[in-house]
Amino acid sequence: MARRIKTAAKKRNTAEAILEAAERLCATHGIEAMSIRDVAAEVGVSIPVIYHHYESRSNLLRMVALNRFSEIGREYQELLTALEAQKSPAVRDIIRAVLQPVNQWRRPGREASLQFYALALVCPLPEVKETLDVGVAGFYRVVALLERALPHLTH
Repeated sequence: MARRIKTAAKKRNTAEAILEAAERLCATHGIEAMSIRDVAAEVGVSIPVIYHHYESRSNLLRMVALNRFSEIGREYQELLTALEAQKSPAVRDIIRAVLQPVNQWRRPGREASLQFYALALVCPLPEVKETLDVGVAGFYRVVALLERALPHLTH
């Protein structure tokens, strides 16, 4: 039983190390330039190990994006929910709710996350764009809040 737990933990650590290396390489060289070979060299694993965990480069990129955006998504949702409970939310509070979760990546040691986020916003690769589009759909809540805060403006 203990051996299975150690094996599962090692697999999880390897998968996380692969994600972190992929994010760093994307941030350093660009998302389009990130290669499985470079990630394998960075982590110190074979290329098949990466394919075992993620099946393809596209899935690896998709998981890096999902991992990053889910990290800030919880805080973002909580902030929006609190604003939605207010009768007339302030515009500054709405803008803060949009920017504050991303701001955590400005801390030392999180530079790759912030750089990946910035590059992902303009990345033409379908797997990255599709992942971002899911998050953008949630932006309708922000628009609805802005409409309440600024009723004199049209949608």
